[in-house]
Amino acid sequence: MSDATSSSEATPTPALRRNALGLRHAIVISVAVMSPAASIFFNTIPQAGQVGAAIPLCYVVGFVVALLVANQYSEFSREIPSSGSAYTFVTEGLGQRTGFITAWVGLIAVAIGVPYSFILLGANLQVLMIRWFGINLHWSFWFVLALGIAFALCY
Repeated sequence: MSDATSSSEATPTPALRRNALGLRHAIVISVAVMSPAASIFFNTIPQAGQVGAAIPLCYVVGFVVALLVANQYSEFSREIPSSGSAYTFVTEGLGQRTGFITAWVGLIAVAIGVPYSFILLGANLQVLMIRWFGINLHWSFWFVLALGIAFALCY
C-alpha cells in the first residue's frame, strides 16, 4: 500500500457537530447577520427627530429583539447543524422553493443594506462634524472614509 493511499483513508471527513454552538456563539452570529441593521446606532439624529425622548426605549426594544433572534439561531443550530444559516432552516422547514427565495432575499438585503448604512453614516457624520467642529465636508467624504476604515479593518 502506498503512502498516498493510506493517508487519504486515514483522514476523517469533516462533519458538523451537534450542540457545538452555544448562546454566546449564536449572539455573535446574529450580530454579524444583523450588522446592516445595527447601523441604526449610528443614525440617531433622524431617530431622535421622530421619537424624541423615547429613543432609549427604542434601543431597549431592539436589543430584546436581537436577543430573541440570537436565541432562535441557537435553537435551530442545535436541531439542524449547518453553515447555511437561514437558508438551511427555511429549506428544512418550508421547502426548497422557499429556501431559495430566502437565500436571494438575504443576498439582496446585504447588497442594498451595506451601502445604505454607509450612506446614512456619512450623512450623520457630516451633520455632527458641522455641529461639533464647524467642519463642513460633503457627506460623500465621510462615506468614503467610513468605507475605507471598514475595508482596512476587514483586510
